[in-house]
Amino acid sequence: MNNSSLQNQTITFNALSDVTYGDAPFNLTATASSGLTVTYTSSDDNVASVSGNTVTIHGVGMVTITAAQAGNGTYNPAPTVDQSFEVLPKNLTVSGLIAEDKVYDGTVA
Repeated sequence: MNNSSLQNQTITFNALSDVTYGDAPFNLTATASSGLTVTYTSSDDNVASVSGNTVTIHGVGMVTITAAQAGNGTYNPAPTVDQSFEVLPKNLTVSGLIAEDKVYDGTVA
């Protein structure tokens, strides 16, 4: 609920790009028009968690990050802003193996 004696504020939170499982943690950069600190939450900590403004990837799937600013004695709480992104599976590369032709002789070796 907004208090009419307080100033309103908004959050600017740009779209997030899809990432690949195994990518390094990355920082979020949402800002509040008030200059107050923005906090973040993840819709699924099994896919990506947030600590402070750093996102760490834990699994594959879709996740939504919510940016919020609770307000203070001067500003009303800002409307939250959601940004979603997908964590894509990492392609597996196998090297060092050599496939050799073998005439089938009834064994698997």
